[in-house]
Amino acid sequence: MVGQSTAELRWKATSAGNEVFYRVLYWQAGEDDSSANELKVPFNQSVCQLENLQPETTYRVHIVTVSNDGGQTSAPSECAYLTTIQQDARFAEKLVKSCSKIGVRNGMDLFAVPLVKSFELNSTVERFSFGNGGTKKAQHKTILVMGASGAGKTTLINGMINYIFNVEWEDTNLGSNFGWTVGPTGPYPFILI
Repeated sequence: MVGQSTAELRWKATSAGNEVFYRVLYWQAGEDDSSANELKVPFNQSVCQLENLQPETTYRVHIVTVSNDGGQTSAPSECAYLTTIQQDARFAEKLVKSCSKIGVRNGMDLFAVPLVKSFELNSTVERFSFGNGGTKKAQHKTILVMGASGAGKTTLINGMINYIFNVEWEDTNLGSNFGWTVGPTGPYPFILI
């Protein structure tokens, strides 16, 4: 099984002789095998986990058996290739495709999130929703932010939204910083006033 940064290897065990362990060598395809990483796997196992791999990268793998004196008791296995999967895009990276760019402020691109106006009878406020609320019933929260001018209300709200939308200070994926990123971390929807 291959993931973004891990891969599980399985192989057919060899006949028991004086072998002590398997030596698993793996390195990025296109590089010299002198840069290979090495794993030692007990001889009674025929599975191992490769970790700290780069997403969307092809690796070459060889397996050999090793004896008590450290010598190889088999020729290297046929070279196997594996490619790690693409790194999952953050919700903001998916969402930005449906947003419209409205400007740049302090070197950051600003986007308008697609909002849908909610119509409710006898309502004294305009309500807008974002995204699909899903099918499960959720508890709603209302947050009222009050304070003097310059007290930091906007900064607080921006910080809360950035946290909820999983904003990263530096967005290296697109080469630009964004004012928001999405990946809901809260257990319920809320309203900011």
